Amino acid sequence: MKIKNNHVLWTVYFNSIFTRKEGRRLSNRECVPDPKLNEIEEACSMSGLNVIQTKQAFYPRTQLKNTGYVIIEKTGEKNKTMKIIGKNVRKIRGRKKL
Repeated sequence: MKIKNNHVLWTVYFNSIFTRKEGRRLSNRECVPDPKLNEIEEACSMSGLNVIQTKQAFYPRTQLKNTGYVIIEKTGEKNKTMKIIGKNVRKIRGRKKL
């Protein structure tokens, strides 16, 4: 999927249960188990990123589990943006436990 001037962020990128071979993009300590699409969307808005679209969909490598993706405007490198979003998803999970 090619979308110009935007980043596509699948929930699998932030899922600590998946291996890197299965599609995870960040280290385990930067991820959470089974992140929800609304958590990633909230983390994007916490980071000041403009969310263009969210959609429930199957990640191409793992079509057994319905995940989803968020499309955001490009603001810099994708990996740095994902690390910031990963931190915010962990913060959101921490608030829910309290």
